[in-house]
Amino acid sequence: MVDNLMNLWKKSVCDVVRCEQNGNDNIINMPNEIIAVNYLTYIRKCIFYPVTVHESNEIKNMISNEIKGPYNTIKKRLSNGSGVSPYLSTKASKLTFDGLYLDWNILHLHLGNLSADSCCAERTGKTLHLMVIKDNAYLIKIGQHGSNAYTDLDEFKIIYNNWPDILNFLNVTPDQDITSEDRFKMRKCGVNSLTTFTDNTGSSITAIPEQSLGYSTAKTSNYDLELLDLKIPGLIKGIVEEAKEKSQNSDLFSKGQFYYYPQETCFKFGIIDSQENLRPLFEFSSTDLWKNIFSNSTEIKIIVFL
Repeated sequence: MVDNLMNLWKKSVCDVVRCEQNGNDNIINMPNEIIAVNYLTYIRKCIFYPVTVHESNEIKNMISNEIKGPYNTIKKRLSNGSGVSPYLSTKASKLTFDGLYLDWNILHLHLGNLSADSCCAERTGKTLHLMVIKDNAYLIKIGQHGSNAYTDLDEFKIIYNNWPDILNFLNVTPDQDITSEDRFKMRKCGVNSLTTFTDNTGSSITAIPEQSLGYSTAKTSNYDLELLDLKIPGLIKGIVEEAKEKSQNSDLFSKGQFYYYPQETCFKFGIIDSQENLRPLFEFSSTDLWKNIFSNSTEIKIIVFL
């Protein structure tokens, strides 16, 4: 039963992604399992829940007047849970592989202004680099596009100087140094590699950020795959069981399907009637679901249509 419910839920997500990305051959030909895990990675980047913001000592000296406005807006959106999707790369919603994020759990956001009639901030040369772990956002540095922009080991030095507790240290040292160019090439091939950096004393440190499990050879997030395989099935099963207990039409559940409505921020479960209209049996907030998946802090409210 759980497997069938998960397949129905994943299909509802994949149907929406393929519809929104109509014309994108890469997504049209992508298997459902790959779309589902990549979409989960994209939603995790959007940060649709409130987090506590922490700023590194280094970043405080990097905020120029040019980016002060957008920087403060992003901080506010992180704190109030309104999300940062307008500041993501335009490639994010196209489910494009992000080596910096999947390798180091470091997200980069554009620092352009967001106009009232636009859903995307202006693309900028400068970027905000941050790491989100559960209910906390760690603002690391201001970076910029260009050569070696996403393979800079100084990111780890800043994290180590400010928040060593969010790094998992390994008692190993790679046999040889991995250059920035090496790491870039390895990411493109879906090959994981250890990360070793030097602290302020020159000592070598090998570490892995929390909430980072690397990526598969298919270049999908191992962390999000684990959520998809281990956490979400239980959530979906629990939602359906609770709805059945409250419903007077539970006998119809075996014929039902999930339908995803991102614009309405909800999932609906129902059947198609003879007039080709959806007869919903219950619905729940997709935002509540994402918050629960990523932060464990939100109850998923279910509306049952008796």
